[in-house]
Amino acid sequence: MVSELEKKTEECSRIERYVTELIEELDAKAPVFKEQSELYEKSQEEVETLRLQSELLAQERQKLMEARDALARELLFTNKELEKYQRDHHTLKLQVSSPHHTL
Repeated sequence: MVSELEKKTEECSRIERYVTELIEELDAKAPVFKEQSELYEKSQEEVETLRLQSELLAQERQKLMEARDALARELLFTNKELEKYQRDHHTLKLQVSSPHHTL
C-alpha cells in the first residue's frame, strides 16, 4: 500500500509540475495573446468600416450610372429633335428659294 501511495504522490507531483509549467507558459504568452486579440479586433473594425464605405460607394456609383443613363436618353432625344428641325429648316429653305414658290 505504501508503494502505491508513493506512486500516486509522485504522479500527483509530476502532474502538478506539468500544470505549473503550463500556467507559467500561458502567463508568458498572455501579452502576445492579448496583443493578437486587440489586433484582430481592430482589423475586424477596419473591415466593417471598409465594408460600409464600399456599400456607400456602390450606392453612389449606382446613382451616377442612373444619371448617366438619363442624360444619354436626353441627349438622344435632343439629337433627334435637332435632326428634325434641321430637316424642316432645309425643306423651308428650299421652298423659299424655289422660283415656283406659290403663296
